[in-house]
Amino acid sequence: SAIYTSGTFVSIQNSQWTADGFGNVGANGAARMEIWSTNRNEWFISPSIDLGSTTGRHIRIEYDVAATVWNTTAAATFGADDTLMFMISRNDGLSWDNSGILEVYDSGNIPSTTGDHIILDLPNETGIVKFAFYATSKLSNEDNNVYIDNFHVYDSSFVGVNELIQDANFKVFPNPNSGIFTVLNEGGANQTSIKVLDV
Repeated sequence: SAIYTSGTFVSIQNSQWTADGFGNVGANGAARMEIWSTNRNEWFISPSIDLGSTTGRHIRIEYDVAATVWNTTAAATFGADDTLMFMISRNDGLSWDNSGILEVYDSGNIPSTTGDHIILDLPNETGIVKFAFYATSKLSNEDNNVYIDNFHVYDSSFVGVNELIQDANFKVFPNPNSGIFTVLNEGGANQTSIKVLDV
C-alpha cells in the first residue's frame, strides 16, 4: 500500500507550511511545518525546473533539514504515523507517487535539531520536474516541527574541469560558479592538498 496520500497538482491548493527560523532559532529564513494532528497531509512544492534533455549527466540536489519538538529547540520524537518525505514529480507536478520518493524522515530517521545537510545525486534525470517536501501525520500524538532551508538544484556535469589523476577522482561543481562550490573526492586518495587561486 502507498505510504503517503497521492495527489495531483489540481487538488494541492493550500498548505500549512510557513516561514520560521531554521531549527526554531530566529523567526524567518526557513520553511517550517508542524507535524501533528489527525489527517495532516501538507505539500511544499517547488516551481517547475527544466532539467533539459541531455542524458548521462548528474543532477545534484542539496538542502538542509531539521526537526524539533514544537515551539522549542529540543530533539524531536516522531510518532509511528509522522513522516516527512522529499519527492520528485517527473511530469511537472501533474502526479506524485511512491516512485518519486527520494528521502524519507520518520521515527527511524529523524533529522537533528541543528540540521542535517543533505546531498542527493540524480543520474540521468531529464525533462521538466517539480520537487516537493510532503509532511504527514495521522494521529494527535507527538507534536514536532520540521524545517527546510538552502534548497538547491545543480547541473553537476562538471563543464570545463580538467581530468585529474585517477586515484584522486575529484569532482568540482557547479562549474562555472559564483565562488561557492563543492570539491568531492570520489576516488582512492587518502591525503590531498587543495589550493584555490584567483587567475
